[in-house]
Amino acid sequence: MTTKRQRLHRLESRADRFERLVAQALRRAIRSGTKNLGLVVEPTTYQVRNARGAFAINMVAAAPQPAEPYVSVDDLAAIDAAWQSELRDLILPELGRTVVEGAHDAIEDLVAKVPVLVDARHAAAELYVSQAENRLRGIGTDLWQKTRAQLVAGMAEGESIPELSKRVRGEIASSNVRARTIARTEVVSASNAGALAQMQSLGEEGPAEKEWLSTNDARTRFSHREANGQQVPLVDRFEVGGATLAFPGDPTGPPDEVINCRCTLVWNMEPKARLVAAGFETFQEEEHTSGMIALVPRDPPTIGGGEPAEESHLTLWFLGPVDDIPEELQQAILAEVGFRSEQLPGPLLANAFGAAVWNPNGEDPCVVLNVGGNGLRDIRDEVHQGVINAPDNVDSNQDTAKAWQMPEQHQPWSPHVCLAYATDPTALIPEALELVGPIEFDRVRVAFGSEVHDFTLGGE
Repeated sequence: MTTKRQRLHRLESRADRFERLVAQALRRAIRSGTKNLGLVVEPTTYQVRNARGAFAINMVAAAPQPAEPYVSVDDLAAIDAAWQSELRDLILPELGRTVVEGAHDAIEDLVAKVPVLVDARHAAAELYVSQAENRLRGIGTDLWQKTRAQLVAGMAEGESIPELSKRVRGEIASSNVRARTIARTEVVSASNAGALAQMQSLGEEGPAEKEWLSTNDARTRFSHREANGQQVPLVDRFEVGGATLAFPGDPTGPPDEVINCRCTLVWNMEPKARLVAAGFETFQEEEHTSGMIALVPRDPPTIGGGEPAEESHLTLWFLGPVDDIPEELQQAILAEVGFRSEQLPGPLLANAFGAAVWNPNGEDPCVVLNVGGNGLRDIRDEVHQGVINAPDNVDSNQDTAKAWQMPEQHQPWSPHVCLAYATDPTALIPEALELVGPIEFDRVRVAFGSEVHDFTLGGE
């Protein structure tokens, strides 16, 4: 059993390893861009940490140089080209391995406990790396543009080679510190993202809650000390310093709560209530008898022998048996939800981050796509408010309308798209994992039995 202290130490070790890798890659990129300019500008010390965690950067003086640079400063563009090569061949693959390692950490103590273990590690790594590439790509571009600007300014002033070297060394020192900061932040984010994706892929067999674990030393920011021990359902977000984060290092969060974060996740393995794909049991029947509100994907994800494309949806709310909902109230719900849907921004781009088997040993075993992303909960909350307001808009029999109550929803809410019901859903996992990636929702659907109404998100 891995202790909390061991988890934090393992995360710190990964951050150190990745930081060194990025520093070495940046050093090689700098050499590529400056070797023809006759300037010796690279840092000579990369791994000396002082007591506060900062890095000492010592610059060497240039060897005897010609009186003027003898090539165009645009040759510095080689820094960017070399960095992109390092990023593609070395840094991004290592970041992908970090996601896999984080996912492995999350399940290493659970293998004997979880009867159906869906391996979401490599799918999570592919998704995370595709998103991180844009954040890391700018390091090289930023460095060459800033060093070029410094050389252009220095040459316009008629500065000597030593003076030009000093200018460039200053920009390189700043970029080196920035690259290290980004590296440490990314590796914490990658490790925690992998762990969360793996746990979410377990469906009902996975943990009920996730817990924020802080390092709690002199370098830990106050808001993260306050977050330590906070537990929330797996699909919910932590409240950290006024921000909401899916996990420590969540790149969608504000920089003040993400940069240089050293926190990690632990899990509450209390049993969950049984989850039912699509949010309720009766909707997969041929003749639908229940109501729901759902998001509809623009390009429905499907697998062979699975749910038909026209029924693909992500349930937001289960409305219960249609016969229990007065006809006038149904119309009022349609009006409220339709209006609110068209006022919301749309379409919504989310992420199908893994596949999972639900109810493997119970009724209706199925395989689902787990879905996450900013905006899902906002839409769910908005349409819920519409359902709450609907009885006030019923002209007659208002007492009857107000007496109706939405049935209890399964907790925690786990956004998903059901792909197929099958006696052996594990056999469908390889095909389901091919659907992992971005997923766009462009409509809100309100269904009362077989009567279906779709409203365009954004109203266009």
